[in-house]
Amino acid sequence: ERIEIAKYSDSQQIKIFLSLLNKSLSVQIGHRPSIISRHTAAIGPRFRLLSMGLSLLQGDNLPNTPAKTVLRERVYAATLDFFCGPPICPSQAPIELRGDITLLMQYWQRMHYDKKHLSVNTVPLADTMENNPASTSPPMTSGSGAAYSVQSGWMNTFNSNSSSIYSKRSATGETRPTQSSQGG
Repeated sequence: ERIEIAKYSDSQQIKIFLSLLNKSLSVQIGHRPSIISRHTAAIGPRFRLLSMGLSLLQGDNLPNTPAKTVLRERVYAATLDFFCGPPICPSQAPIELRGDITLLMQYWQRMHYDKKHLSVNTVPLADTMENNPASTSPPMTSGSGAAYSVQSGWMNTFNSNSSSIYSKRSATGETRPTQSSQGG
C-alpha cells in the first residue's frame, strides 16, 4: 500500500523502494542457495514484493532508464527462480493457502498487464540474419524503439530519443554488405 501512495507523491521514496528492490532481488535463476526462500510458505511475502516491483515499473514515475530495465529483469528472474526449486507440498493452513493462490493469480494478471508497458523489439541479431540470406535488412515494427545499424553491427533496444549504455554487439563483429555493394 505504501508504494501506491509513494508513486504519486515523492520521488525520494521511489528511489528508496527502487534501491530496496534492487538489493533484495537477484538476476540469477536457479542458483543455490536462493536469496529469497523458495518454500511454499514464503509465496505470500515473495510475490507481494514482486508485485510491488511490477507496480513501480508500471507507474509513470520512473523514467525509461537502464535502472528500470534492470529492475524489470530482476523481478522476472525472481519470479522464475521460485519455480526452480524442488516440488514442495504446501504447509500452510487452507485459508492461508487460498490467500496465496489468490495472490499468485493477481500477480499473474499484473505480469500479463506488463506486456502493455514493454515495447515490441523484434530485431534479429547478426547471427540470425547471416543464417537467412534472403533477409538483407532487419524487420522493424512500427512504434518500436529499437534501432539497428547495419554498418556497425550494434543493436539498441532502448527508446531512440534517449542514449543507451546497454547495447549488444554482433557475435562476428564484421559489417555486412548492403544491397548496393553486392551489385543487386
